[in-house]
Amino acid sequence: MIIKIEGMMCENCAARVKTVLEKIPGVSAAVDVKAKQADVSAPEGVSFEQLKTAIENAGYDVVD
Repeated sequence: MIIKIEGMMCENCAARVKTVLEKIPGVSAAVDVKAKQADVSAPEGVSFEQLKTAIENAGYDVVD
């Protein structure tokens, strides 16, 4: 699943998003700061809302 994210400025931002996403059990993420997106693999039972909330709580905006 691709999640579009606004507010990431550098690789540190990308690392922070990756970290908060991967704190959710079973989730793995590849975050691309230039593309402003995260490619997320999540097990069944992990909702988009959970992923969105984790990103937004880290200070970034989910746009899609």
